[in-house]
Formats: sequence, C-alpha cells, structure tokens
Amino acid sequence: MMKKIKEVYITEEPQLSNSMQPVGLQDGIIRIRSCLTSYRNDLGFVFIVGMASIGKTTLAKQVYEDPEILSYFCDRVWVTIGPKCEFEEIMMRILAQLNPEIDQNDLEGVKYIQDYVSLNLKRRRFLIVLDDIWDQHTWLEFKRFFPDVHNGSRILLTTRQFEVARDMTNAIHEMQILNKEDSWDLLRGNLFQDKLCPPELVKAGKKIAENCEGLPLLIVAVGKHLLKAEITLEYWNYITENGNSVVIDADDELSNILLSSYKHLLPHLKACFLYMAAFPKNYEIPISKLINLWSVEGFLEPSQFKALEEYLMDCFIELANKNLIMLRYFAFTYNGKLPTSISILWNLQYLIVRQSLRIKSRRAQSYLPREMWNMKGLRHLQVMGSDLPNPCGGSLPNLVTLLDVNAHNCTKEVLEGLTKLSLSGFGYPWEYMKTIAIHQNLEVLKLRGYAFRGPNWEVNERDFLGLKVLLIVDSDLEYLGDSFNCFPLLERLIIRHCYKLKKIPYAIGKIHRLKMIELVDCNPSVVAHAKEIQKVRESGGDKALKVFVHFSADDGKLKA
Repeated sequence: MMKKIKEVYITEEPQLSNSMQPVGLQDGIIRIRSCLTSYRNDLGFVFIVGMASIGKTTLAKQVYEDPEILSYFCDRVWVTIGPKCEFEEIMMRILAQLNPEIDQNDLEGVKYIQDYVSLNLKRRRFLIVLDDIWDQHTWLEFKRFFPDVHNGSRILLTTRQFEVARDMTNAIHEMQILNKEDSWDLLRGNLFQDKLCPPELVKAGKKIAENCEGLPLLIVAVGKHLLKAEITLEYWNYITENGNSVVIDADDELSNILLSSYKHLLPHLKACFLYMAAFPKNYEIPISKLINLWSVEGFLEPSQFKALEEYLMDCFIELANKNLIMLRYFAFTYNGKLPTSISILWNLQYLIVRQSLRIKSRRAQSYLPREMWNMKGLRHLQVMGSDLPNPCGGSLPNLVTLLDVNAHNCTKEVLEGLTKLSLSGFGYPWEYMKTIAIHQNLEVLKLRGYAFRGPNWEVNERDFLGLKVLLIVDSDLEYLGDSFNCFPLLERLIIRHCYKLKKIPYAIGKIHRLKMIELVDCNPSVVAHAKEIQKVRESGGDKALKVFVHFSADDGKLKA
C-alpha cells in the first residue's frame, strides 16, 4: 500500500506566538537576515546562542517568516531537534518538507534516506532551521549530509550551548537579556495588546517587568498570571511590595524548561549548580572563592590528567558554556596557564586575571591561551603579571579598556578601538610609546610602576590627538619634552611619585582644554612650574585650570 511521506511524518511550520512578541529582537533580525542573504555562494552557517527561555526560537521564527527570506530561498525547512535526537526521524521530517509526495515504501535504510535528503537539497537554494541543537556531536552528524553546491544555501541553528558553535568561522548571534524598557514593552503588550496601559499602572508595571530579570519567557509567564487576576493598582502594588509572589509562581514554569538542561549535566556539575542556590539573589561572589567552596564541599575530585586548579576552572566554564549561568564579569586569582576552554565565554565582557604573589621570570610564557582572541564580546581586559598571546590574525573588536599588560603587547591589532589603556612595570624605553601614540581613539592613558624608563619623553605633534587623561606614577622621568603641548584634548594631567622629575614645560599651559594638574610627592620645582602655568592662565582671564598638590609626609599615605 502506497503511503506518502507527508501522511506519516508531521511537517513543522513554526507559528509566531502573539505572546512572544519580537520585542528587542529587531537588531538580531536585521543582522541574521543579512548573514543569510549575503553574497557568499558557499554553504553558510548562522548560530543563535543563548540560555533557555531567552527567545532564540522566537528570533529564528521571525527570521524564517521574514518577507525577504521568503523570496530569497526556494526551499525552507524547519525542524526541532531537542535533547532526544533521533537522526533518522529528523531526516525523514526534513524530506517530508522538501518532497512530501515521496512514497514511504521507497525509503528504507538510514544511508539511503540521507542520500535522498542530500539529493533533494541540491536542486535549489535552501534554508534549513535546526532548532534546539543540544551538543556539538549531534550538529556534526547533520552537517556532513548537507551538500554545498555553491548556490548561497544556509543553515540556521539555535542552541543553548556555546560549544556547538565553537571553532566555526561563520556568524554567531548571541542572545542578550532584555533591558528595562524592552521588558516593560513585552509585558505591556501581553497584557493590553494594542491598547494603552492605564497611566496609574505604569510605574508598578515597570517594576514588575524589571523583576523578571530581562527573560522573555518569564515576562510572558508573569503576564499570564496577571491576566488571571483583576488588573488594579492595588493588586500590582501588592505584588511589587510583597516578594513578587507572581514572579515566583512564574519561575516554576521557567524551572521546568531549565530542568532538561540540568538533567544533562554530569553528577559533579549538578552539585556545583545547585550549590549556587545557597546565595541570595544578585549576590556577588569572587569566582575563586566559589570554586574553593566547591572543592571544600567535596563536589569535585581532581582529574589525574589536570592540576586541581585547572580542573576546577574547567568545571565552572562548562556551566557557563551550557548557559546555566550568565557571566558578564569574571575576576579571579589564578596560577598557571588558563585552560583553553575559557574561550567558550563569548558573552564575557569583563575579564580580570590576577596572580598570587610568586617569583616569576620576566621571560615566563604567557598565562593566557591563544584562544582568548575568540572572546569577541570582551570590553575590559586586565591581566596582571602576564603577557598577551600572539594574536595570529585574531582580534578583540569590542575591547575598550586594556590594563596592566606588557608594552610590547600593544600592537596595532590589539589597540584598535581602545579608549583606555593602563601599563605598568615593564621598563621599556620611551621610544616604544610611538606604537601607542598614533591611536586617536585613546582617551585615558595610565603609566604606573616604571611602565617606561628613561629621563626624557618627547611627544610628536600628531601623537595622542584624542587623549583626555594622562596619569604617570612611579617613573624615573626627569624631563617632559617641550613638545608636550601636543595633547589638544587633554583635560587632566596627574603625576605621582616621580621624584626625579625636575619640571613640566610651560607649553602645557597652551592646552586650552586642560582643567586640572595633580601633583603628588613631586619635586618643589615641578610644583612651582605648575603654579606658574596656572598664574599665566589666570592673567589671561582663564580661571578654569586647577592645580592640586599633595605630600604624603603631610597627610599620611595617599593611595595611588
């Protein structure tokens, strides 16, 4: 008996839910649509990565139904994978959407089905959405059967795990939690649709939305609970003032979604994850301390192949990789080379690496892995007592602040886009400053602890065109060159503990934007020069320049 494949296998047509509106997704829609319709002819892959309930599927649906996507791709296929992935079942569902008239009796044997899918995909430009991929192994199994016939076809994937997209050169869109405004827009839309929210409810409504921590699914769940009750100011104020019980109830719905991720953790990681519930909401704890607590509790046993410190760090990073914890700020003390798995933390914005006090050769190898250049989300990087690894063509495009690195790490690729730079302790000649000086985005430069050595620092007229703040602490400088008026935007000059400095040039007074000179434990002649500069400015009618002088002997210790 003939039976068409469409009669056996359910084809999936994603329906856009009214409750999950595309609030805060517009930038993502534009970016992903651009990646999918780019002029590259080779088979391309686009990943949407983020924690459970953050809106990955909603974003993918919006893109899938976008008019430009509809007209660009001849064939579109949507399949949901999930944690229990049956390879043959998924292939049949793909085939049912590509060629629903095929007789099921003609399809026997997994290998034949795979070949049949590949053959049908070669006909026209296609878009396949693989929603909810759970691990890299599953993705690689599918990937090898998608043909590349250089016609601009694309694969769009959603996943909770960064590791699925690891080592891919294609586009990765990381989902962000909603800001306060978008959270309120989503809640308001679910409650009132196209109608206006009564003005007296707005303040309480915004507070309720804020307590949802920017999670779209939680906001929708809270909206459902609110709709079951009477929409009054008295009730909404009660919610905001009494522990947000409605948010707690809605949390149960979110917990059910996270449960599937939890079940796939190894036993020792389950214990580590549950342990974090012992801390209050929004509690801040150093990562080093948390890892030590895990170790003391006996959750983790050291690996025979790794040092304990590295093993503990790997466990923490694995939880972040699975998006069970959201990590934006990562500061810790660490000895030894960081594990390469740290590069998985693509959404990390602040990375501060400290080292315990130890005698360390200046020629010691880098403590940072080369894979750190994959951390494209980094905005602030502070590395104490360590070099940066060779970029080898990599870059950190969003890096704004770089602190305490070696001067020879300040290459063009590293400095591109930086607005703040702090260097200390490496004692290079002032000639090395030329590499840094040409970057016009640099606004704050801090030089501490003999970052550079030598009696004289000369500045060219094209150097530091954007610099606003200059701090020099603990230097053997004796003279600042007469060309030191080349900082057209300089507003603050701070010099501390530069005992050999004999003077600052009068030309500094010609910098019209200069508003403050601070001198701490400096030679009296330097103080006299600063006072004279201030006096000359005031005689010309400019009283904006302030000179502050401090001596540690007079008022105790001043923190640098």
